Amino acid sequence: PSAVTRTRSRAVLSKDRVGLLVVVAATAYFLAASLVGLSDPGLQYDELLFVNGALGGTHAYHGFIASEAFGVPTMLMTYIGAPKAWLYAPIFSVFGVSVDTIRVPAVLLAALAIVLAVALVRRLLGTWPTLAVAVLLGTDPVLSSMSRADWGPIVLSALLRVCALLAYFAFHRRGQARYLWLLVISLSLGVFNKLDYGWFIVGLLAAALVMHRRELWRIVRSRPGAMLPPLVFQVIVAIVVFFEIALPAERLPRPGHLSIGARITEVENLFRGTFDGAAVYQYMTGSVLAHATLMGSLFPWVLLGSCGVAVWFALWGRRRADLDALSARASVTAFFVVLFIVMALGITATRQATGPHNIFLLWPLPALLAACLLACALALPWRSPRLAAAAVLSVGILALVATQIRTSLAYVHAYRDRRQ
Repeated sequence: PSAVTRTRSRAVLSKDRVGLLVVVAATAYFLAASLVGLSDPGLQYDELLFVNGALGGTHAYHGFIASEAFGVPTMLMTYIGAPKAWLYAPIFSVFGVSVDTIRVPAVLLAALAIVLAVALVRRLLGTWPTLAVAVLLGTDPVLSSMSRADWGPIVLSALLRVCALLAYFAFHRRGQARYLWLLVISLSLGVFNKLDYGWFIVGLLAAALVMHRRELWRIVRSRPGAMLPPLVFQVIVAIVVFFEIALPAERLPRPGHLSIGARITEVENLFRGTFDGAAVYQYMTGSVLAHATLMGSLFPWVLLGSCGVAVWFALWGRRRADLDALSARASVTAFFVVLFIVMALGITATRQATGPHNIFLLWPLPALLAACLLACALALPWRSPRLAAAAVLSVGILALVATQIRTSLAYVHAYRDRRQ
């Protein structure tokens, strides 16, 4: 028995090392693709709107400082807060303001978001889905291009979404108040960073109530003294955000009226153009992308399969969720399906959401859902269907990764051609 145990331990250790190498390689690729030719495309005002706030309230020019408290900028625009400005203030004070000091920190934060997303999947779904997420996110040309020219801003929002998911699942599993505080802080900073983060909060709340309401209620009832303070704090933040940010934002101009069907089509096209790289490429370079990624073609099938898993879990798998590996992974899939659908509906209802930086609020859910499908396939109890489903999904993921690498190289070549 000891020899068998040692053999298994060595096998697990070897697999973990290979997994770590894949994660490191994927993150390194992301950094290389994001940092090459960093000055292209040129800086633009949406990307720079935080700079005045980061330079301090006493700076001579107060453009893009909508409000201050005790001389410290708090809001950059009616619906965009100053967390990014606070984060960059010490960077600018030491290194000054330049293309590098503006863009390198954003790329590093995006790389951190990838690493944390990989850690999330590792805890929830196991090794192979973790590797799938690592290569999908590490080779993503859209995250790479949008993080280097962080307009929206999208990078801090993406990082805080992943932090919130990590904190939520840690709280759900361990029931400790510190994870609830981490969740509340992530959500509060996220909606302060930009108001549209509120749709993530609504989606997370909906998914939590649909999937885990009994477990969460049991945790809160078991330790009300520890759980109530962060919950009360979150309610206070929600009230402040509603009256101080959401209501003023309602007075902003809105695009012309569209029918429900036309708006759904508009959001669908925006999602496809954003996540397959075409719309972002045209925005960045002014040219048409010759070969987009397969995300636009494959994701409808991923979403359909994920919804099928969620329905299966609701009808048959819920009673075995604590005992059966397939049911446990189907539970995670259903959670992300609810989160995605609620967020997509919220974005559709927000008429001001008309750009790639708005639809990117859904990141990293497409990759997470693909990893969930792979995890469910690997947990099937029947050998032949398990191998067939895993093979089909693996081929699809590898094909998507190949097209993502091709598209990211197209971005690099486009920037190089513009410099020449």
